[in-house]
Amino acid sequence: MSVYWNERKRRRRLEKSNTAHKAELKALRVENTRLQGDLDMSWKEGLVKEEDVKAVIDCFQERITLLTKERRVHMRERVQLKRKCEQIVRLKVHLKTRIQKQDSPRCIFKITTRGVYTKQACVMVCYLASAGTAKKKIGKTIKTIGDMISVKVDHIMSSPTDKHAVLESGVAAEVQLGYEMAKSDSELL
Repeated sequence: MSVYWNERKRRRRLEKSNTAHKAELKALRVENTRLQGDLDMSWKEGLVKEEDVKAVIDCFQERITLLTKERRVHMRERVQLKRKCEQIVRLKVHLKTRIQKQDSPRCIFKITTRGVYTKQACVMVCYLASAGTAKKKIGKTIKTIGDMISVKVDHIMSSPTDKHAVLESGVAAEVQLGYEMAKSDSELL
């Protein structure tokens, strides 16, 4: 028996052979009935012996039982293949949903809250600017990094906003430095 990689093709082949066996079985039954009638007529006329008739009938009965067994085997294989095809379809749907879940980002990084950039976004912009990223490309860099680590970034920061965030952090750093200097009791300043 050859190996079938495609279960549907195998199922179709088994269905064809099953219908062929059904037709052959039906033809044999009809022929058996016809021959039995002919033998009855010949027997009444005395042309055929009873042993010959029984041998022919036994031969046909064996053939019918053999075809019936083959039909059962084919039906069993057909049911098994049908179950496998249904299982493959269910597995295919399950794998599609798993792939869709894996492709979708696991979390969302919100740069803005009610239209205002968050503290995390401003800190990230300042870090990227200090690391040497071009100020025009900081927003796209954040988006690209988010895509790489499967985090969806909800908004791309524009280059003027990047510049403002860097400028504000510099001003805030100077204010904080002035506050720390005023607060200290050191005379060396």
